[in-house]
Amino acid sequence: MVLLRMRQSPALPLHDSSVGGGGGGGVGVRRLGGRCSDMAAKGGKYGGGVGGERPVAAGPGGEEGVGGGGAGVDGAGDNERLMQLLRKLWAQTDALFDTTIGAESMLERPIALRNPFLFYMGHLPAFDWNTLRPFIRHAPFNAAYDYLFSRGIDPDVEDPSICHAHPPAPPVWPPLPAITAYRDDVRSRIVEAAARLPRAALALAVEHDAMHVETLLYMVAQKRGGRVARDAGSDSGGAPPPLTAYTLVAAAEAAAAAAATRRRNGRHGGGGDADGDDGGRSEPVVGPMVGDVVVSVPAGRAVLGRPRPAELDPGRNFGADADGEDTPSTTFLPASSPVTATEAAGAFGWDNEFPAVGVAVDAFAVSALPVTVGAFAAFVAAGGYTTRRWWTEEDWRWVGVAGVVAPASWVRVDAAGAAVEGAAVDGAGGGGGGGGGDPAAAVVGWAVRTVDGVVVPLVAAASWPVAVSLAEARAYTAWAGGRLPTEAEWHRAAFGVPSSPPVGGRECRAADPTAAAAAAGGGGGDDGDGPPPPFPWGAALPVAGVHGNFGCACRHPTDVGAHPAGTSALGVGDLIGDGWEWTMTVFAPFEGFQAHPAYPTYSTDFFDNKHYVLKGASWATDTTLVRASFRNFYQARYPYVFSKFRVVYDRPTAAWGG
Repeated sequence: MVLLRMRQSPALPLHDSSVGGGGGGGVGVRRLGGRCSDMAAKGGKYGGGVGGERPVAAGPGGEEGVGGGGAGVDGAGDNERLMQLLRKLWAQTDALFDTTIGAESMLERPIALRNPFLFYMGHLPAFDWNTLRPFIRHAPFNAAYDYLFSRGIDPDVEDPSICHAHPPAPPVWPPLPAITAYRDDVRSRIVEAAARLPRAALALAVEHDAMHVETLLYMVAQKRGGRVARDAGSDSGGAPPPLTAYTLVAAAEAAAAAAATRRRNGRHGGGGDADGDDGGRSEPVVGPMVGDVVVSVPAGRAVLGRPRPAELDPGRNFGADADGEDTPSTTFLPASSPVTATEAAGAFGWDNEFPAVGVAVDAFAVSALPVTVGAFAAFVAAGGYTTRRWWTEEDWRWVGVAGVVAPASWVRVDAAGAAVEGAAVDGAGGGGGGGGGDPAAAVVGWAVRTVDGVVVPLVAAASWPVAVSLAEARAYTAWAGGRLPTEAEWHRAAFGVPSSPPVGGRECRAADPTAAAAAAGGGGGDDGDGPPPPFPWGAALPVAGVHGNFGCACRHPTDVGAHPAGTSALGVGDLIGDGWEWTMTVFAPFEGFQAHPAYPTYSTDFFDNKHYVLKGASWATDTTLVRASFRNFYQARYPYVFSKFRVVYDRPTAAWGG
């Protein structure tokens, strides 16, 4: 490999599989300048912190971004926009390490399948340096750290001894001050050389760091302990919630009541206009599960991926020698080159996003909104984790060996609402999230733990999309009489054009009327005269908190149906934000795949029939990554992802009436 050749380990690929799945306050809404940190905005030595930055202008496909369909390199300027994004991400990760995690917790491994937090503090600068140093033409100043922090781990969930090539963990990790100094040295050199770096390489570093913010956050979410959320989900004080707020049955009932209210008010993701006129359309079709509004998706063609951009040619932007000893290819195009002005718009993408492929998709029906915590609570209450027939053979073995009885984001709670570790609920032991309470305490039920350590009663979180592994999602969909969508079906639901008016009542107004009007625009769908729209809602640039809960608009999932401006033309809602959406598609290359010239193992190490494709975005996903072609990937039984899912039915909606 050209860019990543290092004298200590020439064959070492640089990839942290915890980045993109293969690859990162209070219960109330918090938006600190679109950041995922929990500290006040501060200045920084690298050109100003988040609070002091100039606003980042939107690019052709995103509020803030780097690449195609979602991101913000417009090809008209220099690298300053990318450096603004990189500085923003530096400030976010600094806040996470300094405040959210803290020096005292840096050696913790809340997820055994990942390295300790300290590793990631070194990995972020090491990756950026190893990627960009060939173009800076600077000799290594700390080759040991360049190697040690070059690549993370994504071991096999069932057999962690199986893992891709990576540097071995040292007997003792380097001290925090030394890693901090290494980070600062790397950043100073990047800032100094920013103007002459190739846009494609700098964009790669930006997206890598953006993904790691989410990696760190889902690791933080597994830290033990937690404080009770009072007043039905607010941690601002007040009386504790009643004990019934933690029970499975109460959560299921709360979710069903909320779904009924959404149907009455037209907030189920269906069609209609912004004035509430249903245009004579039929009432929403309710599927076999309580509150499950179902949308019919006609047969048609889905377009996956996108054309491979010229900027990924090794001779154009990735031709430098890894040790800075050779001159980059003469065909290398600097960031200001007018030759690539049009190519640069939407140029960046990971190798698994290319090329574009067309897929014929049969008609199907799909849940208009993701499965909620309350709906999943009904599955748990019905013995979902103890009933063999809902699970595949491999998934059922995992449930038994790992002792799984609930989602990893759920924790047992005692009568005071405190998290309790190692105790059973209703006679079921093991599994679920742990806690910091007394194992001997009386357990009354379940709660959802947020990234800020708040323990939210199931009833208060009943309308949030539930975050589970693919294995758990598969079991639920089998119980519900359906299945998960394929990647192509997800694209049909998100970007298809209805052959007739979508099933459903009226569409609710968006939270921001101006954004709602902008979202009305867009190109043709998968079956239209033009190309598919860049986003489910059309051509409007993604706005965090309007089109969905992404970009840390809220530091936990929000109620399903809360972002009607993000609804697709077919009436399917909440496709972007709150959680990455599981599909049943095995992560594999598109026909014509070519490995990334600077990062050849990013995808190829995980074309292993064990990783599956996820689409959309989570609440913690940077707006940079919001684009139609982006493919996240995780193992089927990796339960820590900020995820969600919905149910697909092969039978027509007429089978349920309506």
